[in-house]
Amino acid sequence: MNPKQKKIRRVHDRMKRNNLREAAFKNEVQISSLFESNADIAIMRKPFTKGFLGAYEKGFNEYVKGNWTAAIVHFEEAK
Repeated sequence: MNPKQKKIRRVHDRMKRNNLREAAFKNEVQISSLFESNADIAIMRKPFTKGFLGAYEKGFNEYVKGNWTAAIVHFEEAK
């Protein structure tokens, strides 16, 4: 890709991330569901146990909801 194409791609990627973040904050999408459907994320998750992933998912969902105390409990469990 030439520099102009690279810049356009970066802008599009940033727009996708921003849209996904906004959808997550509005509870229109559960980010945790991407952990199952995205092939790249599935490969990166392979070394982690189901216990860790479950605790982290619970912590992340509580964090997004603004339930900080509950999120900390789950993140500590994942740790």
